[in-house]
Amino acid sequence: MATDNFQTKHFAQHYKQLELHDRADWELARANYRRLVHLWHPDRFAQRPRERAHAQQQFINLTKSYNVLRNFYRKNKRLPFETAQSAANRETNASMNDSFDETSFNNTPPPRVDAGMLARDPADRERKLSSNTLKKAGWLLGGGTIVFGTIMLFLVLDRKANQATALQGREVVKEAPQSDFLPSAAEIRRSQTRGAFVKPTK
Repeated sequence: MATDNFQTKHFAQHYKQLELHDRADWELARANYRRLVHLWHPDRFAQRPRERAHAQQQFINLTKSYNVLRNFYRKNKRLPFETAQSAANRETNASMNDSFDETSFNNTPPPRVDAGMLARDPADRERKLSSNTLKKAGWLLGGGTIVFGTIMLFLVLDRKANQATALQGREVVKEAPQSDFLPSAAEIRRSQTRGAFVKPTK
């Protein structure tokens, strides 16, 4: 009795991991496993290390639960909580529809826990690539705009500072007293025009 109780708890844990209800059959277990493994695949969290570690653990737990239920199914032709009657009905329907080939199922290799386990959707891959390209282009455009704006701001501020310095220099020159050592403006003009009327001697 204790063994039955332990097995019930053991299988209930795997059912919970694969999100299965008590009357679930093998097809639903396989479908849920594929859906959840795709959801928790570590490659989806490649850019987020903490979430990737959690996803990797979920991925391993899902595969363990799937393997336990698959082994039970191979031995008993039903899942642990599935009644023998419903399993027999399912087997009858499958043989009538010829949709379940037991030999081909038993010859399939067990799933491997690696990055190539799931077939990726090419359209999904293309969407991710285009999304990443758009993000990179956006970052480059934003960075280029910031650099260009910074350079333009520096040039404008530098020009204003030069203009202010030149204006301040002019004011200082205007206010400065006339120097005794420098010729006045009139003397400079006279010295420049004098040579225009004097003929050079040979």
